[in-house]
Amino acid sequence: ILTPPQDTTVDEGAPATFSVTVDGSIPMAFQWFENDVEIPGADGSSYTIDSVALAQSGSVFTCEASNAFRTETSAGATLTVNADTVPPELVDAWGNGGFNQVTVKYSEPVAAATAENPSNYEIAGLTINSATLNAADNRIVTLGTSQQTEATDYTLTVNNVTDQSAAGN
Repeated sequence: ILTPPQDTTVDEGAPATFSVTVDGSIPMAFQWFENDVEIPGADGSSYTIDSVALAQSGSVFTCEASNAFRTETSAGATLTVNADTVPPELVDAWGNGGFNQVTVKYSEPVAAATAENPSNYEIAGLTINSATLNAADNRIVTLGTSQQTEATDYTLTVNNVTDQSAAGN
């Protein structure tokens, strides 16, 4: 192993990537480990965690590289995760052409349990019938409402919607 994985510091919920550079006869096989536990499917010269959990802070990642002649394990790289302490912010809201929905956009992914609770939303003069989190994005919630009146301004109040961090900001 010419270059072992490097210690990495990331924010909670952000991606983290570890990689190794090797020299040797091909074919070369790789296997990544977190705290000496094999990571299923992590079998390339690099390994990416798409969304790092706070609980992974302090984890040590190693890579085993092997070919027909030998197997070598890299030095460990420590993952440090900075806790997310900032609550999600409402960054946009808009109605639909049918005047029966409001779409809400947050600054970061929100927790489904709180985002999909209609009682966490209030629009004076309207009833909130449903709240559906867009699972592909986790930042956008569609609120089903009673019939809205065209050309009327409404005020949306949001309470108790938390992010996906360990702290549940």
